[in-house]
Amino acid sequence: MKKFALISLMSIFGLVSIAPVASANYGEDNSLFGYVKEYNTLTPLTGAKVKLYKKSGKLKDSDRTNSRGKYRFSDLSEGTYRVKVEMPGYRNPKDVKKSSVTRTLKIDGKTRKSLYLQKI
Repeated sequence: MKKFALISLMSIFGLVSIAPVASANYGEDNSLFGYVKEYNTLTPLTGAKVKLYKKSGKLKDSDRTNSRGKYRFSDLSEGTYRVKVEMPGYRNPKDVKKSSVTRTLKIDGKTRKSLYLQKI
């Protein structure tokens, strides 16, 4: 009985010491997601084009919003990115001369950012 208890304790402590190493190997999922909505009505905008740029200005990825207005970028490195959204027939609600909305974001883990466009 003592031998079984000793083996059980060793197993428990062995698993506890392995768990932090296993999670460190996988790292955290750095991602950016959110919704694109109409500024006044908060209606989700389907098919809006969302572009993700690296800090250097180079295009990293692009996506189109789904039927719920959702976009998502996964497997990102930590750092600063610029996200830009545009859709025909819509404009920037804060600067009516612009046809897009651009935001600079720091990605560190899972980041959620909703963006808003105003119907022309």
